[in-house]
Amino acid sequence: MVNLFDEFSPANRHLIAWKKISRGAAAPFFRSILISFGLHLCLFLLFLVGSADLWRRVPADASSSEINKSVAIKEKALAQAWGSLQKKLPSGESLGEAIDQDKLKAFLSALLRFEFLSPELKEEELAAFYQSLLEGIIGSGFEPKNLDNREITEEDLFALFNQLKNKEIETKRGQVFIPPSSPEAGAWLFLDRGRLETLRRLQQVVPNETKFSLQGNKVIVKRRYGLESIPAVYFFKSSPYEEILASGASLFYFVSGFPPLPFSPESPPVESAFPQTQPQEIFFQGHSLPLKLFLVAVWPSFQKDKPSQGQPETEEREKALKQLLVEWPKILDEMVKLPEKEQLRLFFQRYLAPFDLNDSRIAALTEGFLTNNLNNVIIPINNISVAYDYLEELYFNKTFDREIIAFLRRHLQTRVGAEFLLYLASQYAFERRALNYLSQAYKEAKEFLIRRFLPAEIHDQMAKCFVVALIYEDCLAAARKQGYKSWFEVEADYLQAQMACYQYLINYHESYRDRGWYELGCFYWNVGEKEKAKECWLQVGTNFPSRVWREIMEILTRTADTEKASKEIDNLFAATSDEDCRQLLARLLKAGRWESRARQAASQH
Repeated sequence: MVNLFDEFSPANRHLIAWKKISRGAAAPFFRSILISFGLHLCLFLLFLVGSADLWRRVPADASSSEINKSVAIKEKALAQAWGSLQKKLPSGESLGEAIDQDKLKAFLSALLRFEFLSPELKEEELAAFYQSLLEGIIGSGFEPKNLDNREITEEDLFALFNQLKNKEIETKRGQVFIPPSSPEAGAWLFLDRGRLETLRRLQQVVPNETKFSLQGNKVIVKRRYGLESIPAVYFFKSSPYEEILASGASLFYFVSGFPPLPFSPESPPVESAFPQTQPQEIFFQGHSLPLKLFLVAVWPSFQKDKPSQGQPETEEREKALKQLLVEWPKILDEMVKLPEKEQLRLFFQRYLAPFDLNDSRIAALTEGFLTNNLNNVIIPINNISVAYDYLEELYFNKTFDREIIAFLRRHLQTRVGAEFLLYLASQYAFERRALNYLSQAYKEAKEFLIRRFLPAEIHDQMAKCFVVALIYEDCLAAARKQGYKSWFEVEADYLQAQMACYQYLINYHESYRDRGWYELGCFYWNVGEKEKAKECWLQVGTNFPSRVWREIMEILTRTADTEKASKEIDNLFAATSDEDCRQLLARLLKAGRWESRARQAASQH
């Protein structure tokens, strides 16, 4: 086994050499007498212990001891921050004066519900964050005494953050905390001030020489093999560099934890299949196959239905569903203009909630939504662009993956649940490829940063190299900390998780058994286990309506030459993938996918 961690020795860590408090005025509205800050805080913490809502955003797989430890650290940190602010006031003044204690408890309780991307933040780091945050809030003129007697929601706090002069919360310890992009977006991110300043400086660097030129709405890139035309809106797309860098290695499930679902992977590990060549075609994240993703309109055979877990059928609902089927293409075209997270919320609420999740027609709508609207395209320009674009895609995916996992836990046994399970399998494959491309781009990114005067092939190449290099090093450190000895071991976990999704469909989801065999066959084909792939495809029922599967079986039947058959199947996959990718790219360009993401990123600053 090849050990990849020798290069992480201190002698080779060139990039790690890079390394105001927004103090609001003391609140003039807090005056007079408070019965005992200590007593109030104790009562407040007792109140929190009994509050069920405090736990509602903690991951379902977290142990009770982990939850208790996390809550205790937050409580102590907030108490420490409150006490530090109290000491700064002139003698005789109090932060708690003239404020209804229930309102104050509700406000502080809301602050304790914050999640942080890194679960390893120390108490003193959290205390510094809370203190800086409270100083900024007080300085903005926010008065808890004006709150209604109700629970303070994430929406309330999000509206408050938008009023702050500085949305970033900087601590005396040199950390900058970045708030979530929306009330439901999840955790606060944080960066060391040194990394943040370096990244911002690199974004302003103008390269001495470029290998690209703008011609109308296209960018012409000089490549080793000739010129290539890239849509300008894609080439120059804005990107949330700071948020991606702050997310770091936690963008990957092998660090943040694979989602626990009600089945256990029992399949043996598969040998590594990392490709070692530079990508030369369009890749996209997709809903189907690993490595090179090629989408096909595949609908499972529905001979036997599971008991319905959705809404009971009614004549009115059936009429509404038929109307929805007619209008669905137009609805998809309208939804695709929205950020993916908004699309998913709308899809859950408006198009899934009213209907039976075991209805094959609803499952078909779901497949169309996942394929056409939640998918994305990555156009390879060089190793650095591919690695960075994968990171960017992971970042945007993480804004809504929590909702998908929560849905899967409740509805895994339904047909719609099966479609989302296939989507999750594609995410495992996507992350695995992202790690591969990070590894390929790392040394190239370091060289570009160190030499500085190399000609730029992509937009913002300095900033992208910086993000790619540091996140790769963060991933190495995280993998080593968790006991991995090489990337092959990390990859094996992803392969196991992906295979488990297909095996679940084969073993427990009769309506999707053929689909499971087909996808498992494609999985084996892509990792080089071609005989196993053929065995899986032979298990698929003859009524399985996949054009690609039928062509595969026709090739295997008429071609005795194994090598020739393999080449034909590879060509079939490549042609299908290329056509689907081009269609999706045209769709996303028309919908303004990257302009929408730029607006989403800009709203965070």
